Amino acid sequence: MFARRFATVVACLKILFGAVELATGLIWLFVTPSGVQHQIQRLVDWMASQQPDNPAVEMLQRQLPTLFAHGTLVALGLILLGSVKLAGAAGFLSGRPWGYWLFVASLVVLLPFDVRSAAADGSPLAWLFVGLDVAILAALLWFRRAFTGAAGAELVPLAPATGEPGSGVHPSA
Repeated sequence: MFARRFATVVACLKILFGAVELATGLIWLFVTPSGVQHQIQRLVDWMASQQPDNPAVEMLQRQLPTLFAHGTLVALGLILLGSVKLAGAAGFLSGRPWGYWLFVASLVVLLPFDVRSAAADGSPLAWLFVGLDVAILAALLWFRRAFTGAAGAELVPLAPATGEPGSGVHPSA
């Protein structure tokens, strides 16, 4: 029961982050980048002056010039990544095998990029994200094995089973 709830929470977070990435990519693609870039850079510089030892602000200061130099590619990448996360998480929540594999593949494909970025960045925050990715990937692989067995049968939907709290069905029915 815990694995089912944990997987549901992770999938909902993937939907949230996928929607944010999709919206950010669309906004980045259609908003005039030059004026917005200067405003964002000024905001980050102000944040750095207010919080000089904040690792998230330091990471933003290092990454923004690269993002601004390749704005269209970054926007298209965010749109693609957000779409894959949304589709994978929705398929996973509905119990479809393709959703599970898309969900897992999005983590596996992005993990080397996250590790490379964390190694180049060196901040504890970046390594925290890598650790979260690995923990989520391990939990998903364990979830697959726990609910399908070694034969790899089809996943069960993540709706509550009969008799579980929230299912609306009494166990004796």
